[in-house]
Amino acid sequence: MNTNNKLIYLMCLMAEHGFITIVEVGKSNIPRASGYRYLKILYYKKFINSFDTYMEPKKAYCLTEAGYKYLESIGKLRVSKRYIKSDYRLTRFSHTVVGLQIRLIFQKHPWVVDYRPEKVVAYYHELHSGKDEIKRKAKQCDAEMIIKAPKSEYKTGIEIELTSKSFKRLTGAIKSIDINRDDLNVVLWVASSETIIWGLRRAIKTLLPHLRHPNKHLFTLWNDLNAKQLNTVWCDAEGRKTKLFD
Repeated sequence: MNTNNKLIYLMCLMAEHGFITIVEVGKSNIPRASGYRYLKILYYKKFINSFDTYMEPKKAYCLTEAGYKYLESIGKLRVSKRYIKSDYRLTRFSHTVVGLQIRLIFQKHPWVVDYRPEKVVAYYHELHSGKDEIKRKAKQCDAEMIIKAPKSEYKTGIEIELTSKSFKRLTGAIKSIDINRDDLNVVLWVASSETIIWGLRRAIKTLLPHLRHPNKHLFTLWNDLNAKQLNTVWCDAEGRKTKLFD
């Protein structure tokens, strides 16, 4: 990837996730020293803004209107709603950066031909409104990825659960996916704690008599995925273990 393509890639990450930090730049196969240089180039071109996160790292970077217009002009813009730095919410920081880091892990595998965060999923849904197989009120995942294996192509949903939710919300989400999301071959749940995974598995077991596709849900801890990357072991509701892409 040449320098110009790397700059465009970083801009696409900002557009599709809202913002990035230097940590995500480093995880995108760009050395940190080069990453700061690329951000400086984008800042000089007035394509990006920076703002305080009040977390670690202390700074984040998002596109300016000029940055969005540039991506649009080269056919690389895949979002309808444009993020500005006043949209930043401290409570969404972890969810955003974890979501982006999950993307950077999965994109290392050659079978992952497209990765679509929620903003991109919404963009395609609007683009194909009336033709899309997803029902308007169906549960939308935090991200989706298109996987092209040697003998098949399918769509996988990704759900990020960093905070505990009520049992009612968990069962509602699982029921909605089961009823409305036949387009998803698998749903990957990435959780911050074993307690959250236990709640999700309990929800599936409770709904078992009513679920058409109980085995499409797989679970893992974020710390495990972050450490083991593509070698992460996933479990289903019954505790059976598997690896993706095997």
